[in-house]
Amino acid sequence: MRKYCHRGLLLLLLLLPTVAYAGTRIVEGSTTGRYYNEVWKIWSEEPISVYVDEKGNTYIEGGEGLIYARGILYAGERQKFIELLRKGIKWAETARKEQLEITKNLGSFMKERSYGDKYGIKLTFFSANKGNQTDVILDIVDFDNTFDTITLYLNPSQAQELIELLEKVPQTLKDLKEYEKKSKTLLK
Repeated sequence: MRKYCHRGLLLLLLLLPTVAYAGTRIVEGSTTGRYYNEVWKIWSEEPISVYVDEKGNTYIEGGEGLIYARGILYAGERQKFIELLRKGIKWAETARKEQLEITKNLGSFMKERSYGDKYGIKLTFFSANKGNQTDVILDIVDFDNTFDTITLYLNPSQAQELIELLEKVPQTLKDLKEYEKKSKTLLK
């Protein structure tokens, strides 16, 4: 019995710093985007998730494993990002009705480091096949390692699912702040 108690206590102590200082919380839910693998010449569905930190920054993760990147939207940028996704969905309807084929920049949330490389998220609208294929292209350059990049194609329903995740950010941030406050109070 004593042996198991020590193991449990050790496990708790190992996990405690991660929980107490995590400072981020994942938004409940996820969506996907399509990724084109240039080497294998195939399309695959890749997961997209969203999380938030205690400063109010929003992070969008795309992909998994070797094909993975995390983009950041600073505290005041999330609403503008949502508006641009909505604009992309509206443009998809117009492109379909008018049979348009076009690639057009929607907006950029790229930031430059002092030594010149860039990180962040860029949105592009894409329409092909006389408006039958419409996507918002999400280019993500990881904020921690600019060699980690991913380009995901979101059809209108996937773009809407991403909007729904981003709209949950305020509640998730509120929950995170309450949790952080509770953790600090309980672990004095």
